[in-house]
Amino acid sequence: MLRVLPIFYKVTTTSVKQLKGEFGDHFRDREWEYRFDKPRIERWKEALAFLSGKLGLTFDEKSSESDFIESIVKEVLRLLASIPSTV
Repeated sequence: MLRVLPIFYKVTTTSVKQLKGEFGDHFRDREWEYRFDKPRIERWKEALAFLSGKLGLTFDEKSSESDFIESIVKEVLRLLASIPSTV
């Protein structure tokens, strides 16, 4: 029943998937912190590659923040409505 809604806030899906730019820099910082836990780092990379391939909501410099938040709320409500009720 887990639903995932990728939200890309001021980052492109390409930057996430390919670990580019500032996003990649921050990821590499975390990678260095956890350098002795290779399985964890690999799970992070797999999750980022998977999520960046999903259709998500993207906010960039041209977007209106209030419109973006409204679209997040609408999408969350849509996802909740698609979950069958058990009552």
